[in-house]
Amino acid sequence: MKSIILTDKSALEFLTEIEIELLYKYYYVNIPPILIKEIRADLIKTARAFPKEHVTNLAKRLLRNDSRINVDYSDLILNELMGQSVPMDGRTIVASEATSTNEKPIDIISEEEKNVKRWQRSDFDDSDYEFAHIWHSSISQIDLADIRATSFPVIKFLQDSNISNSNITDLNNFIISFLKEVSSQSKLLELILEINRIHLKDSSLIFCLWESNNKPLLEKFCPYSFFCLHAFLFWHLLVQKGIFVGGQTSLIDLEYIFYLPFTQIFVSNDRYHKEIVQFFIRKNQTFLTGENLRTKFKDIYIP
Repeated sequence: MKSIILTDKSALEFLTEIEIELLYKYYYVNIPPILIKEIRADLIKTARAFPKEHVTNLAKRLLRNDSRINVDYSDLILNELMGQSVPMDGRTIVASEATSTNEKPIDIISEEEKNVKRWQRSDFDDSDYEFAHIWHSSISQIDLADIRATSFPVIKFLQDSNISNSNITDLNNFIISFLKEVSSQSKLLELILEINRIHLKDSSLIFCLWESNNKPLLEKFCPYSFFCLHAFLFWHLLVQKGIFVGGQTSLIDLEYIFYLPFTQIFVSNDRYHKEIVQFFIRKNQTFLTGENLRTKFKDIYIP
């Protein structure tokens, strides 16, 4: 059985065409929605002479045999908070629905999949360019100084803590301890709802569900949402303490971390991922750089 692998954009661009073929030959590829968004945004990347050709080439590296697009993390968080379980054992989570005849789930062809196949034919429409413009405009407006001045009470508490700035392991341990404090659970659930922009009506239902279950620790009540909150707070604290200065795109890098529960191998050349992934991978999970993966391919491929 093939291992499930997930790559970020830096790794996807790093690999040669032969290595991409080997990727799909030896692995089942989980495609996170953030990767598709990044590729789409490259349509107006001024640093490239031929952005359309670049996006077409990247799109052709997706959706080959044995690959699927994972459900967006925000949908998984909402579903989990509303009572559905989210497996976190390395399996790709794909959208499915019941048929009208036998009620067995069938895969849904998502809009993302349709878009990727369209881009593979160099077919781009106005919505693609509009998305790319909005994407770059949004990134340019990210102000890390504003993030440091956040109004979230929980994050302000972390910011004002006396934890040392010098050791990110200590910072991570501090966050984990805080996340498991019984007295913090209500505020943490509020934070999950706020940062994920859960509608007020749904938020009320979620709080009722949590309270009806005797207010368990969020790690038990919503383990995937808890995982994402851990990653978000860790990133936030690194920014707050001035330890991580990854720039405006660091929020994009963070989003890849949200998909770690749905893969067995994660590949990235990103500096931020190299530094923090150790705190979020499972014991039976592997992190590789693009060069690490290339070395593996050299061991099995003889031209």
